[in-house]
Amino acid sequence: MRAHGREPDGPREQATTAVRPDVTGLFRLQRSAGNRAATRLVARVQRQHLDLPTGAVGAVSGPGANRVENVLVVLDRLHALWSISTDDYHDERTGIAGTAPGQSVDSTRLARTIAAISRNEQPTLAPAVAEHFLNLRLSAPIGPGLPNTAADITALQGYFRARGALTPAMLGAEHVTRDGTNLDSIPDTRRALVEVKRAIARGILGWQPVHPVESEHGGDRFGGQTFRFTRPPHAIDRRNAEFGQYSIFVPRGAGPANNVRLHFSAGGVLGDSGTNAVLQHGLRSASDGSGWITIAVPGIDNTTGNVITAGEIQACLQRIGRPTTIDAFLLTAHSRGVLSLAATLNSGSVAGSLVRQVVLYDETAGAADAIRRAGIPASRVTMYAVNSSKDAGRGTRTVDLRAIGPELRAIGFLRIIESARATRPDVVVPPYIQSQLIRLAPLGSFSTRTPTPPGKHSIVEFCRANRTALRAIANPSDVRHGLQYFIEEHDLARFGPRADRHGRALPPGRMIDPGIYSHHLFVTELAHEATD
Repeated sequence: MRAHGREPDGPREQATTAVRPDVTGLFRLQRSAGNRAATRLVARVQRQHLDLPTGAVGAVSGPGANRVENVLVVLDRLHALWSISTDDYHDERTGIAGTAPGQSVDSTRLARTIAAISRNEQPTLAPAVAEHFLNLRLSAPIGPGLPNTAADITALQGYFRARGALTPAMLGAEHVTRDGTNLDSIPDTRRALVEVKRAIARGILGWQPVHPVESEHGGDRFGGQTFRFTRPPHAIDRRNAEFGQYSIFVPRGAGPANNVRLHFSAGGVLGDSGTNAVLQHGLRSASDGSGWITIAVPGIDNTTGNVITAGEIQACLQRIGRPTTIDAFLLTAHSRGVLSLAATLNSGSVAGSLVRQVVLYDETAGAADAIRRAGIPASRVTMYAVNSSKDAGRGTRTVDLRAIGPELRAIGFLRIIESARATRPDVVVPPYIQSQLIRLAPLGSFSTRTPTPPGKHSIVEFCRANRTALRAIANPSDVRHGLQYFIEEHDLARFGPRADRHGRALPPGRMIDPGIYSHHLFVTELAHEATD
């Protein structure tokens, strides 16, 4: 169920050995009851553990198995999935309390956890669980002997189709018209239900969160709301295959109106890498309460941009079960993504009359002419300037942040380390870094607006009040003890090995151009202003 594009390899799973049934007993069962019964027994035992990216949990033994941190997070997930009762959950946690971090818990002490892992393999789904993890509203529970209304089964199948877990042929073969469906009669739907619950329990439904606000029980809080659409093979440039894949985010605030936000990224829009702008900039948490469905378009390093066609926009909406008629557009673009925005407007894919707002992050790149030709009033255009001195045309609103560019870079560094301390417990922050850290307002609460909205904090005032400390962070006198060096040394921003803008590896001690961070990271702090 890891349905999101090509993702970098995560930490190698620890070698584990499943606890197996007695071989003599298995042969005896095979002789008396046949191969099918023996196969069911083996399958049942194999389902008594979960393989996590950081090690296995359950009826397993071996190096790295049942590390207490993994056991606790699996318990949290199983409890949220309703696969373990609250009493058993608390008793199990109490039973392993005091186990030192990094130590393993013997599987004989995890009877409730193992039972819950097996229970989670049942094809059942409570409405509250469906709404919490999948943003799917059911009228009644689903499972053997339960109501299994035709409407609920159809809604669940549509969700699995959006994730790519069911093909159109499977949907056709398993179409239901009556209530009380026996799940054994729709085996592919049954399988998909079990797989999605297992993926949630393993913490692999979605991406690896960068910011704690997008993390839940160590997994992706928005994994069940994030989908992928791939262009048909004939429409993909094989030299740039990754640019034929879009990510789609359905916020909880989405209503019946088809309000579509097209976000044109400077880089990728899928996977765990820091170049996935949707992930790095926290676009999902920034817009979850809004009514804007986000279709993110990857950037492409050329002079013409990456056009998303009208047909592809409609296909993305169909993929998530929405109608294809669009009520309104919001267009946002960052850096070279502005080329894609301009090219898409010039192609006629987006009706200018439906565009409610255009937001450009630190780049204009031909957007002014494209916006004018599309008939979009200049009053609906906002441009944030950090490194760029260009404007988006007469009458547009410019949020000029150039005077605090270094401070914004420092805030970006602070946010990366703050987030890594929550989502990367393996990272040890040394005292010389801790001494430089400044407490930030919660992600999504900085604002450029005047007057500052209730509950928000002026980012300009914060930079002014902390100017000396922020400037020291942005431009350290002792480079090797600065935040930027620490971030790159441990790849906390997930940009991969240090390289220059041409992709050449940087020698030890050389760092990425600091200005790139100002340009790149400020979006994380202000992304919410586009959909507030």
